[in-house]
Amino acid sequence: MRQGLERAVWGRAVFSAAVVLCFLFFLTGQLNFYLAESLKNGVYLLLAPVLTAGAVCLCRPKGRTEYRLLLVYMLWVLITRALNGDPALSREYRFVLDLSLMLPFLLLGLTLDRAGRRRLLNWLSVLLGLYFFALGLACLAAFLLHTEFYNPITGGVLAGVSATTSFERANILDTNPNAAAYWFFMPLTLMLYQFFACRRRLWRIPIVLSALVDWLVICLTFSRSVRLAAALSFALLAALLCARALKDRVLWLRALAVLLAFALLLPLGYKAGDWASSGIGLLSRAITQRQESVSAVETAARPAAYPAALTAKAGADTPAEPEEGRYTDPRAGRHGLDSVSSERLSVWRAVWQTLRENPRILLFGSASDEGLALVNEHLAEPVVQCHNFLLQTLLLAGLPGLLCVLLFCVLLLAAALRMLFSALSLPRQLLCLPVLGSLLFGQLEAGFFNYTDARALFFYLMCGVMLGEYYDSFPVREQ
Repeated sequence: MRQGLERAVWGRAVFSAAVVLCFLFFLTGQLNFYLAESLKNGVYLLLAPVLTAGAVCLCRPKGRTEYRLLLVYMLWVLITRALNGDPALSREYRFVLDLSLMLPFLLLGLTLDRAGRRRLLNWLSVLLGLYFFALGLACLAAFLLHTEFYNPITGGVLAGVSATTSFERANILDTNPNAAAYWFFMPLTLMLYQFFACRRRLWRIPIVLSALVDWLVICLTFSRSVRLAAALSFALLAALLCARALKDRVLWLRALAVLLAFALLLPLGYKAGDWASSGIGLLSRAITQRQESVSAVETAARPAAYPAALTAKAGADTPAEPEEGRYTDPRAGRHGLDSVSSERLSVWRAVWQTLRENPRILLFGSASDEGLALVNEHLAEPVVQCHNFLLQTLLLAGLPGLLCVLLFCVLLLAAALRMLFSALSLPRQLLCLPVLGSLLFGQLEAGFFNYTDARALFFYLMCGVMLGEYYDSFPVREQ
């Protein structure tokens, strides 16, 4: 009996370590993409199927309904690959292998006990907090000094400023700004959780500093989807704190105060991103102007190397910097849904037009690249995703697959809302923030249930953690 218990403990520890290492592999792969690609063509081809098979065969999760929905969805995706001309997965093996990781990442949080989930969150908070704090400081320094820092491993950009004719935003590891912004959203939500879960008050100082750096970098990416997700997290936190502060008041007054706190903090949390980025732009301009004035004094002190006329002409050809702050979003003056979606409406219309012209996709989905190729036929400029994870899932797996995902998301929302409106401790309620923020982010970006990277794996992992906490807190629903 004791040996069997020890084996179970060791098996769970090995499984947890393998999942965390797999997540870190996806997270840090951009630092050395040569090594990452080599590992993905080598040991990863064995590790990923073993991890998924072990999760399916050995784990007995609490949330069987949610787990079964993902399992059915994964099996349906496999069937649709065969129905779309790839029965042996000769073209989409890596894609399906990556997608299957949703199962072990969800199951980790569902199978751990409360103490195990706490240890998992502590380790993730430390690893992600340190990694993104260092990367965030490099990004802030690059913006303030208006320079670039290069990755000594690959020679690419580590942190810098990506400039167009009228717009400058963060360039982090040469990655899409929306993806990079979500990277920093991950430690931000963990820091919010740790601030209230940590019992040592001195530890809250580095937690706050880390969260501040994460939020400032999110502002500098100008990713509206992540800024909305962060604003939702701040608004929910304010509502929860308000509810606790007025717990002895009458119900109607308490409800009114909570609604007002949420309604005020949601737009304010979003608008604060504009203020922060503008402030950093003004500070950067002051620093660079001071550097230029010092450089001009040093140049005047030296003997002139060229005639004054040539120097004046060269200065005349140099375009003057705009008087506005460097980091003011040029889209800020637009209004309406098209502004909020950053002109993604045309992409969504193209998806619906594609579905009308190809109704077979509604039943059997499409190959991961063919569906998007059909969508791009209706667009002036091609896109690499549908900018909505539900539409992307519909293209990939048709209506049956979308139904599984929708049911899973509905159960997630129901569990999160019950936790938020219950009498649970504040840290346990805050586990809902990364899940709800990610679902909002997914309305403007694809990735969940149809493409696998560090963002998707973090989402599945936090879904499992939140659901595990939910089933521990409300065992009545356990079947």
